[in-house]
Amino acid sequence: MVWIHGGGFVAGSGDVQGELFAARGVVFVSINYRLGPLGFFGHPALEGPVANFGLLDMVMALEWVRDNISAFGGDPGRVTVFGVSAGGMAVSMLLANDAAQGLFHGAIAQSGYGTWALPRTVNAPAPAPLDMYLNPAQSAESLARQLIERVSPDAETAEDLRALDALALMRAVEGFHLPLVDGATLPEEPGILFLAGEQHDVPVMTGGNSFEGMIMPVSGISVEEYVRIWDVDYPAARTLYRDDFDKSPEIGVKRLFGDNRYLLAARTLALGMARKSSPAWLYYLDLPAFGPPNDSPGAPHGYDRRLLFSGADLPDAGQRALAGRLLGYWLDFARNGNPNREARLQWPEYREDDDRWLVFGIKDEVRRGIARERLDFIEARYRKRIRSAATPADQR
Repeated sequence: MVWIHGGGFVAGSGDVQGELFAARGVVFVSINYRLGPLGFFGHPALEGPVANFGLLDMVMALEWVRDNISAFGGDPGRVTVFGVSAGGMAVSMLLANDAAQGLFHGAIAQSGYGTWALPRTVNAPAPAPLDMYLNPAQSAESLARQLIERVSPDAETAEDLRALDALALMRAVEGFHLPLVDGATLPEEPGILFLAGEQHDVPVMTGGNSFEGMIMPVSGISVEEYVRIWDVDYPAARTLYRDDFDKSPEIGVKRLFGDNRYLLAARTLALGMARKSSPAWLYYLDLPAFGPPNDSPGAPHGYDRRLLFSGADLPDAGQRALAGRLLGYWLDFARNGNPNREARLQWPEYREDDDRWLVFGIKDEVRRGIARERLDFIEARYRKRIRSAATPADQR
């Protein structure tokens, strides 16, 4: 199992408790990759079409696993990639990356965001989807120039860029950093490729949490800006999220943000797998967090990572038991390409017609139509955003 860490593509590391997996018979690999503008950067002074250098790092790590993991007792023919948040997005990008073909045989994208609008380089395909405001897509080259202006306005050549202070360059990033559609390492936004069935044909587990929007304050997007993104659709969103807005406008906006960024992406990936021969399983983690942030009205962003890597240390017995079940599903998926075994609640393969999710909580259950009305509303706006870039088959 190859772990790809999260951190908004600006932070994080592969320093995790892999021994928890190793103790259960898994050969566990965690990797590092270039972050921020060191890893994802589309400045016009750089040579060649590649802009996602961090993604190439991940591909190279998987090539190393293929070539060397048997020396550690691993099976190069049974590799599963998994990650949360930016790590989940990385898994989505690997599913769409040609060079990663055959390097992994199962994928777990936890709270990825493959349906989020990405900046585009001049090498990205046309016509382009719109941005989150339903305006023309952001230029990766313009964003790179703006970033360099904050560090060294006179830096123009590739030599100038490589001479910059790396720490200053990283600190110039505000909020999370985004990968880029460069037409080379990422031929299009992952969600668009998933709906066209152009991802790798491997079994997939994907999902998200009930209050993903807890992460919004550090994302670089303010409540006010996110309201502007929704524009004329905002009143309808408020109506759909009435229960949350009744608690506070901030909770309402955060729930909308989390569903839009993470849950829609999970459902879209699961939906796209219907165009392939491999199955998908969709999950939803829904329980209050234990300890900070204890004001979360649901499972906050990244709580599944906490359960997987440190759930056995939680003081609550119910959550410790959940952590054990969660790990069991993940391990069985990695071993067999299927998360189910006889002694456990059976997790159905995802089908659009019945829309069944496995809901993880103190008591797990299979449910139909998780947040369906809200996600259908968000998806309608997403389809409008990508309409110009989607193929006719995608526009159901």
